[in-house]
Amino acid sequence: MLVFNRAAEAALGYDSAWAREQMHIADLYNVPADARNMLAEIRNSPTGMIHDHQTNLRCRSGEKLPVRLSAAEVYARD
Repeated sequence: MLVFNRAAEAALGYDSAWAREQMHIADLYNVPADARNMLAEIRNSPTGMIHDHQTNLRCRSGEKLPVRLSAAEVYARD
């Protein structure tokens, strides 16, 4: 995970530095397979991004949180 901002921190209950260092993106989804599905949608998109995607994330407390999010795959130069 490269970005975990204050809004995500407040909504999901995870410390942003800890989440970036310790969590895999699939850990945030209520159903981990949703992370793979979202990546497939991003890769199939002509722009390499998706906007206003509806899914459910899992809070630190275990509670399901319905969200709409935008995402893109990030590539490193190396």
